[in-house]
Amino acid sequence: MSFGNFVAGNGGTLTISSGGVRSSTGGVVAIGQGATFGAASFLVSGTRNASYTLTLPANGTVVLSDGTHTMALNNFTVTPPNGHLSGGGTQTIRVGATLTVGTGQPAGNYTGTYSLTVNY
Repeated sequence: MSFGNFVAGNGGTLTISSGGVRSSTGGVVAIGQGATFGAASFLVSGTRNASYTLTLPANGTVVLSDGTHTMALNNFTVTPPNGHLSGGGTQTIRVGATLTVGTGQPAGNYTGTYSLTVNY
C-alpha cells in the first residue's frame, strides 16, 4: 500500500480505498498522480473453489514510522471482503486504509507492517 506524496498542512487523513482511489480530509493535500499511490494487492492461493474469510488489523494496532515520527493506519478495507477461490485456486485481494496525518507532520519515508489473515 502506498499513500504517495502529500502535504500535511494542519493535519487530517489520507485514505486509499481498496479500489485504489485516494482522498484526503482536513488540511492534508494529496499531490502527484498515477503510480505514486495505490492499494496493496495480494494473491491468495489454495484449494480450488474453497471459501475464505479475511481478518484485517484492528484500529490502533498499525503505526507507520520514519524512525522518529509516526502516523497511525486505521480503517482497513478489502475487496472482496470474503470470497471463494477460483477454479484454479486463486483470488486477488486488494487492501486500503486511512492514514492519520498530524499537523506539520515531518516529510519522510514512513514504513510499517501489518498482518492480513486468510482463513479457508
